[in-house]
Amino acid sequence: MSRESPSGPMLSMSLLTQRQTRKRGGVGPDGFAFGVAMLANSDGTKRCSRCGVSFPISSFGRNRSMKDGLHHYCKICQRQSQESWRNRNPEQYRSSIARWQRHHREYLARLNRERIAQTPGLGAEYQKRYRLAHPESVRESNRREKAKSRASGKTSARKKLSYRTCAGLIARPENCERCGASGRVHGHHPNYTRPLDVVWLCPRCHGAEHRKYQ
Repeated sequence: MSRESPSGPMLSMSLLTQRQTRKRGGVGPDGFAFGVAMLANSDGTKRCSRCGVSFPISSFGRNRSMKDGLHHYCKICQRQSQESWRNRNPEQYRSSIARWQRHHREYLARLNRERIAQTPGLGAEYQKRYRLAHPESVRESNRREKAKSRASGKTSARKKLSYRTCAGLIARPENCERCGASGRVHGHHPNYTRPLDVVWLCPRCHGAEHRKYQ
């Protein structure tokens, strides 16, 4: 014989509300636990499904998976929810950031180049800060790079080219052979076994050429 609740359906609704509350993280001002995402209203407002307050649609981030194209949390609640998740899952958060950076390496490099180009001296300032903050890492990186350069013949090829350029035996052009930009140009070695066979490139084109092989 089944036992019936003394409150009947009212207790069932109370339990349902508690489950929705635990799932959604709170109730609105009227005590209603929002279990589904709210859509934008015709008056240009939308009700946050976490705090239950109506805000202008500008207070909601974009979410293309929603019918109205807006996130179901307001920006304040979304920020709080993300911060809470990061505090509970620090390792998973760091790994997700590292994975995103690996997949968007070219995009981040382009943003960094644009930022440095707009602010003269910013690149040198970044490098100085990093060297001061990570001296051991910089020394180890320099050691590996020198060993790699010696093994590949890069160091020898650079020295031979530099000697002949300084002696006037090889003329350094004033323009990049790829984009035509004037100013400082680098001698790029397509093959380090031929130290005097170089392509003269500006720093941007030279960096882009080396990034092809990374």
